[in-house]
Parts: sequence; structure tokens; C-alpha cells
Amino acid sequence: MSGHADAAPRTAVIGAGIAGVLCALDLSLFSDVVLFERDLHPGGRLAVCRGNGFEFDCGAPHCIVTDPDLHARLRDWTAAGYLAHWDGWTVELDHGNFMTRDLGATRHVGTPTMAALAGQLAALLDLRAGIEITKLAREGSHWWLVDTLHQRHGPFARVVCAAPPATTARLLEPHAPELATRAADVAMRPRWTVMLGYDTPLPVPFDQAYLEGQDLIWCGRNSSKPGRSAREAWVLQATPEWSTAHATLPAPDVVTTLRQVFATAAGLVLPPPTVAMAHFWPMAEPINPVGEPFLAAPAAGLFACGDWCLAPRVEGAMLSAVALAAALESGAT
Repeated sequence: MSGHADAAPRTAVIGAGIAGVLCALDLSLFSDVVLFERDLHPGGRLAVCRGNGFEFDCGAPHCIVTDPDLHARLRDWTAAGYLAHWDGWTVELDHGNFMTRDLGATRHVGTPTMAALAGQLAALLDLRAGIEITKLAREGSHWWLVDTLHQRHGPFARVVCAAPPATTARLLEPHAPELATRAADVAMRPRWTVMLGYDTPLPVPFDQAYLEGQDLIWCGRNSSKPGRSAREAWVLQATPEWSTAHATLPAPDVVTTLRQVFATAAGLVLPPPTVAMAHFWPMAEPINPVGEPFLAAPAAGLFACGDWCLAPRVEGAMLSAVALAAALESGAT
């Protein structure tokens, strides 16, 4: 795509995870926005994996929001059918013993998948999916975005990077080296996720469990979430430490190992699953976020947001995105 600058300021947002989608959505209220995503679907770590008729939320399992300003948005999304409350029984699990764990907040899930939340919000935007931006080019007072096929997109008055920190650093380094350095300093932890589908329900009374001192940190019955198929589907998440140590382990071996950890923790002899898959997230969670809502080089028209700026998890990504959009709208940055 190419063309001439519009009368209204145009903004490019790179990355259609929940931070990029939400930032673009807020910016679209006062700016012409184009959202770019390298994958074919938006969502990032709000992801769904499918296999043999089963669906699994293979990224963020749910969203817990404590910020009061975000609550109104979640109520609107719930009313629109994008979100629902997950009231499944939550426990702490250890070798067949479990006790109720009170999370102290409502768990929200996208419907009918976590990825659907990002997809439904992105449907309100000018989303260019399947386009990976590899370079930013400055011409006069405007930016052009160059993709892997060397096609140019623009012009834009400003660019928001809502991509992982390493990608953000690479794009910004030639034009805003201080911002690039701060992004590059953020380390990300990996996460192995295993998905198990069964033809009959497992004899497990709880719907999600947190584990301590084991190679799994969390497991959940995906099929207990509202809007899901009734087919028995479980998602297991390994600890960052185990995932780091076994980053190159073949997926079938990951399934075998973590399935046994789950069986031991739940005190079960598990039947063979109908479907078994593993997905590796190389950049699942920031270890050392920047500690600020967003990064900005206003004179250059370059900005960045994401969970790696403010705080891990879905709420951190949302707060970062909202803060950046508000600052741009008010002219504070």
C-alpha cells in the first residue's frame, strides 16, 4: 500500500496482541489508524490451538483485572458477548491433595476462545494481517513501514510498536536508540504449554489448579469455561524454569513428561488422550519490565507499549495500551 498523507494524522500500530489492538482501538477515536500483524490472526498470547476437533486456550488462560478504569471496558465487552466470567473451582494441588484457592478477583475469559476477544475488537479496526514489518523509513515528517516483501506502507505521522521487546528494539534502533536500548534490556521468559483432549471427562473435581515446587505451574479444564465445547480439554503450563531448561526438547517428549507431572499431582492414572499437543512460547512473560506505562520519543513520532513496559499478564498489556493512547490524545507526549 502506498499513498499521500491524509489531512488527519495517521498512526501505524505494529503488533495485534491485546496491547496493540486496545491501543489502536482507543487511537481510532481521534486518528486514522492502521494495525499491522505478522500472523494471520490477531491476539498474540491470547491464542487458541486446535486439533482433532478440540480447542484449547494455549496462551493466557484468563484475565484478572483489578484496575477500576478497566472494569467499565470489561463490562461493555461482557455485554457485547466478547467476554464471560469463569466461575470454575480453583485449587492448590499437590499429589492428589487440594485446597480451594481464592484468587480474590473475577476471572474473565474471551468467548468462545481467548483469541476471540482480540479478534472481535480487531474487527472494528483497519487490520492488515499476515504482514511482518521489518524496517521503518523516515521521509520528511512521515514514516513508511517496510515489510518482508519490501513493500512500503504509509505514510504515517507516528508509529506505535506493540510488538515484543526484541522486535521493538530492532525497529526503533536506527531512529530512537535510547528507546531501543530500554526495550532490548527487557528479558523474556519462555513457557511450554501442553494440551490434552479426552473423549470422556477425567475424574477431577476442580477446574483449575496452581502447583508449587513442581515442573507445572498451572493446569486447567478448558472445557469448563463458558462458551466452550463440552469435550474434555485440559491445558498444562510448565514453569519458566523448566521451560528454559527444556527449550529444545521435542514436543512429544514435553507432552509425555508434563502429562505425568499432571497425573502425579492430581493423584490419577490418566487414560491415553485423544489428542495431545505442545506449544512453545519463547517470549511468554517479561522478567524485568521497563516499569513505565509506555516508551515515547515524541519528536520522532515513535512510541512503544506492551506488558513488557509496565507489568506482566493481560492487565499489564491493557494498562500500557490505554495509557499511551490517552497520552497521545491529550497531547501530553
